Amino acid sequence: MIDLNIVVPTYNNWDETLSNFSHLTSFKDMLEVVIIDNNEISNLPRNIPDCFRVIHEPNPGSYAARNAGIMHAN
Repeated sequence: MIDLNIVVPTYNNWDETLSNFSHLTSFKDMLEVVIIDNNEISNLPRNIPDCFRVIHEPNPGSYAARNAGIMHAN
């Protein structure tokens, strides 16, 4: 059961985003991290943990990314 959803907007910042949230993988049964990419989805790194979900939001801006993340959170 997911107890917590974390919504993280990002734009061309995958290394820092994954570094900052990678420690949460030990809680994968309790949380879901929804990362919203405001850039090209083709630039995704290969090492995204299973408990992270990536959503592509074509509309620019953190507000669009946050809203998309909230809509896709379980």
